[in-house]
Amino acid sequence: YSYIYHTFSVPNGWNVDHRNPWVWVFCFLAVDFCYYWLHRKCHEYQLLWAGHSVHHSSEHFNLSTALRQSWLQGLLSPIFYLPMALFFHPALYTAVDQANIVYQFWVHTCLVRRLGPLEWVLMTPSHHRVHHDRRVHKNFGGMLIIWDRFFGSFVDEMDAIQQLENTKSTNPSAPQEEVLLFGIAPVVKSWTQVVTQTQLWGPIVRAVKSRAGLYGTHTLPHPALKADSIRSMLSLKHL
Repeated sequence: YSYIYHTFSVPNGWNVDHRNPWVWVFCFLAVDFCYYWLHRKCHEYQLLWAGHSVHHSSEHFNLSTALRQSWLQGLLSPIFYLPMALFFHPALYTAVDQANIVYQFWVHTCLVRRLGPLEWVLMTPSHHRVHHDRRVHKNFGGMLIIWDRFFGSFVDEMDAIQQLENTKSTNPSAPQEEVLLFGIAPVVKSWTQVVTQTQLWGPIVRAVKSRAGLYGTHTLPHPALKADSIRSMLSLKHL
């Protein structure tokens, strides 16, 4: 990143003042935009999902889930931010990127319900609970939910809960942790760090051996699911 910035960056010609608050605002939006596409692609391509699935492996949804991080994703994720090096100083990018990561810690909880108008703009615990349901590939934003709304990858949690409220056999006041199914589709073979970090590499190795390529999606539902398909996806047969 630093090499690209100091060699090719546009600010070298524009003399951008990084003390300008508007530069920080644009950097904030750029970081979250890049994170959205990084996160979305991690759910679409098996090579990236093999790493990111570590974060989704917990069958519970609490603050400790936020600390489950992938070895592989840490190596590959910086690639998605390299275009920012044409505009933003490395120190500025690092500061905003770390703030983005820290923000995401608190949204891993079932204790916080809805946050009113903030649900339209911010990634909230409600939105992120939907993301961690193993049947759904939606709500990929970091600090903001606006990218999901704009690019058609948004599902509101209440759409899921409403389907269960419409059934006589389900308690409509059931907490989210009893409604959503957290974790990943494959059975976790062991909670040992090495196993959780590498267990989904098997399908990739087999794909290479069979010459099937590395671009197949993982075994969960494809993220192209539309919001209106939430009815069939969350029917009782899945619970």
